Amino acid sequence: MDILKEALDTLWEFNAVRSESDFSRLWLGKSRSYYAMLKSAGKQPSLSALLTLHEEVTSLSNQVAKNHVLTFSPSLKRMRDELDTLARSVWHAIRFRSRPRRYNA
Repeated sequence: MDILKEALDTLWEFNAVRSESDFSRLWLGKSRSYYAMLKSAGKQPSLSALLTLHEEVTSLSNQVAKNHVLTFSPSLKRMRDELDTLARSVWHAIRFRSRPRRYNA
């Protein structure tokens, strides 16, 4: 759940999301109430939600990179750096969630 809070905070900082329900729909590919449900139930996001988040953050980072090359804006560079850091964090969460679990028999 921490990775979603980090993502939501980063996206809010850059005005890339307007509400938690938008975050659920546009950035996680889930229903409007998905993020609220995870928070209230204390559950972890699904692997598909993390994959969608990674794809969307990476896409936004690439768009920012194109604009940065054209304008050389320091604020766009900072945004790109933070989005890249977020994408790496999401990818680590995906790897952690998808690794085989070992059970004691």
